[in-house]
Formats: sequence, structure tokens, C-alpha cells
Amino acid sequence: MSFLDKLRKAQIKTLLLRGFALDLQNDERLFDLGDCYSSVLLLVASPWNEKKAFGHRSIDPSDGNTIHNISKTIIKTLQGDALNSLTEAMMENLQLVLRPQVVPKPKTPAWMSEGMYAFCYRVMFEAGYFTLFGKDPTGQDAQKALILNHLDHFKQFDKIFPALVAGFPIHMFKTGHYAREKLAEGLRLQKLRKRDHISELVRFLNDTLSALDDTEKAKSFLAVLWASQANTIPATFWSLFQMIR
Repeated sequence: MSFLDKLRKAQIKTLLLRGFALDLQNDERLFDLGDCYSSVLLLVASPWNEKKAFGHRSIDPSDGNTIHNISKTIIKTLQGDALNSLTEAMMENLQLVLRPQVVPKPKTPAWMSEGMYAFCYRVMFEAGYFTLFGKDPTGQDAQKALILNHLDHFKQFDKIFPALVAGFPIHMFKTGHYAREKLAEGLRLQKLRKRDHISELVRFLNDTLSALDDTEKAKSFLAVLWASQANTIPATFWSLFQMIR
């Protein structure tokens, strides 16, 4: 049996990739989704990718930029009543994205088609973004255009993320670098203050990172955005695929 055949048949396997041990599994029943969200966010709070990927200063208390433990702050807002509130907001935003209360324009087709992965990517990103960073009260059309623009930038940044973690400088990726800066720009406090229903997680982080300036905070929020989406989108696609195949 070849190496790839063995890899394909193994329920759990570990690969060593550029110095990182990656655990992969084939059976979704072996994976506990309960701790998935906080685990991913704790990964982003670790020092190995802060400067390389997101561009903000270290948020480790030992480096003096904050006196708080970011990991504990994240866990506090992802358990108990705080988690219930976040889950309810996500469900409401999924309903909003899937069933928008918009009067269709005369020339708009009644049905639209797109690939299943593109559908999952768009829906989960939009609902997740609203859940974490609130909604713009100015109007749905403007908000829709803005979120699709953020989605495009997120895809460009996510595309280069493995290279950034591997140690390549972001300036080597002009499009990805531009996308990261535009995403962070949309998460600056002066823009977030105009939005309704910002999550407790983001509010807690804003208070915790009080020593950082607005730009640094925005890039820290970008880390939270990436962590909330990077695994959620493919997991949603595969879950939907398994249900309808």
C-alpha cells in the first residue's frame, strides 16, 4: 500500500509540515466541536504568528503591551451566558443573510445560483462578521456592498496566510498585503462605533487592549475575524455536503 493510500485510510494522522505538527482526521465523530471556537482563537493569541500574519504588536502580557491575559479574556466571552448570547446573535444573522427583508427589484431574477462552497463562504462570512462586529444601521444595500468587499479582501488575505505563518514577509504579496490593510481599516474603532450590536467578545478585547492604539487594535480584531472564519467556512461546507449527498 502506498503512503497516500495509508494516509487516506487512516482515521487520524499527523503530518510534520515546515516544523508544525498537523493532526488530521477523517471521521467527524472523532472531533469535539465544543471547544473548536475557543481553541482556534487561542491559537491566534499565541505569539508565533502575531507579527507575521496580522501585523499587530505582541499581546503577551510579558511583553508589556497589555496587563491582561488575552486567552482568558477570550475564554470568558465564549462560555456560559456570553456564549449563549453569541450563538443567538449568529442564528439571527444567519436568518437575516439567508432571508433578507428586501423588496426585489424588477430586473432582479427570482432565483440565483452559485457553487455550494461559494454559498457557504458568503453566508458564513457575512453572518459571522455581523455577529462579531455588529451591523451598519444606515441601510441594507450599502451594508451588502461593504460586506461583499470585505469578503473579497478576506479571501485574498486567507490565500496567503499559510505563507505568512511559514515566515514569508507579507510585503512579498502585494494583493494580500493590501487586502489585510483594508480589512483592518474597516475594523477601526471610529467605524465600529457606528455599528449596532457589537459582540461582548470585541468589547472585552477593546478594553483589554487599551494600551494599543486604534490601528493595533484593528489588526487584533482582524485576528479574531480570521480565527472565527478560517475553520468555520470549510466545516460548514463539508457538513452541508454530508447532509445532501
